[in-house]
Amino acid sequence: MNPLRHYILYGKKEGRISKLYTFSELDKLNLKHCIRGRKNFYFLINDTNNEIKQHFDENYKNQFNKDVFNQDFVFKKKYFGKQYYYFIVPDKSIICKNLIPFKFKSFKRNLDLINIPDFSEKLDEKCYYDKDTHQNIEGAKRLSYYILNYIDPSFTQIEYNKYLKECNITEKSEPHDLLSHINWSYSFKEKKNIKINKIMAPTPIDIQYLNIPERFSKNKNRASEYIYNPNSYSNQRALIFRDSSTTPLKHFLCLYFREMFLYWDHLSLNKDLIDWFNPDMIIEIRIERFIENYFTPDWINELRNNTDI
Repeated sequence: MNPLRHYILYGKKEGRISKLYTFSELDKLNLKHCIRGRKNFYFLINDTNNEIKQHFDENYKNQFNKDVFNQDFVFKKKYFGKQYYYFIVPDKSIICKNLIPFKFKSFKRNLDLINIPDFSEKLDEKCYYDKDTHQNIEGAKRLSYYILNYIDPSFTQIEYNKYLKECNITEKSEPHDLLSHINWSYSFKEKKNIKINKIMAPTPIDIQYLNIPERFSKNKNRASEYIYNPNSYSNQRALIFRDSSTTPLKHFLCLYFREMFLYWDHLSLNKDLIDWFNPDMIIEIRIERFIENYFTPDWINELRNNTDI
């Protein structure tokens, strides 16, 4: 059979790609924010953080300033005077790099320049949605365990599995942000033929959502969540400064924390919220690509300039 005809009839449906691109061809493809890779995995491209380029384009100059980040991290550890953690959710293109449709000799990560936990080796292609930029339930389950075990080594895999068995399971449609109008780069017919699967998400029994003061109820249009789990492993109260990567993680993190306040944050670290909630633990969780544009909150700069910390 003619190779082109075979690809159209069979190969494309099998998740094969017609060619591997070079970065010089990238801007000529007229894509929005989505590109198709192997096995019908789709990846974020042309985003403001330049996820693909920051990792794989040898000519791309990364914007990340490791010295600023490290100084801020050390200062926050000292200033908060309590448990403070910063965790990264690895980019899909890093964990699924063998599926991207680009030629690359090596890859680079801003994460390699800073001293924070990296659980990338614990993850694989099964941990990410094929039609979404985020981790799937399996990936969130794995990463959440390693985060919680890092925080508290007594929370072992055996304990984790015990709490998972006691959860209710809720069925919902899998997320698919790369198919949205603003991101989708291909034909309407192709998108129409893509199947949206169901996922099974755990929820602890007797979990409660507590009331939130109006001033902390949202950040811009992103709603906060205040979760109380009477059957948690610990009695710790955690304030988590989050982004969209925390959406699947919260199903598992709440197994450990008695109270968990999730606040959508754009690197501002709302000081009024910290003072009001007075948590036992402060956690920042960020998608890896976002640290490319890391900046220091104004109040952290002002405080550092006016204290001896």
